[in-house]
Amino acid sequence: MSYHKLNIHKHSVDSPYKMQEEFIEYIDAVATGNKVMAIQELSDIYGCLENEIRKYGMDITDLKTMSDLTKEVFKSGTRTQENFLDYLQRTCDR
Repeated sequence: MSYHKLNIHKHSVDSPYKMQEEFIEYIDAVATGNKVMAIQELSDIYGCLENEIRKYGMDITDLKTMSDLTKEVFKSGTRTQENFLDYLQRTCDR
């Protein structure tokens, strides 16, 4: 007996494939109409993200910062582009 209809391969908590496992479990929960299990799987995905982010010496707030920036870029409909040489000259002191 299993919670899921699909046969989903299990991965170690330290593996980046753990996110894929949890995402497939989320899709399975949505497909079966189990909202409670879907929320549980989203929670598991969140935990996987936290674990992966720690590997880079960061935390979930760093991911949120990047996500917010991406939302603003897509909301504005444009991405700022600068000439490569101008960029190098402007940032050479860093």
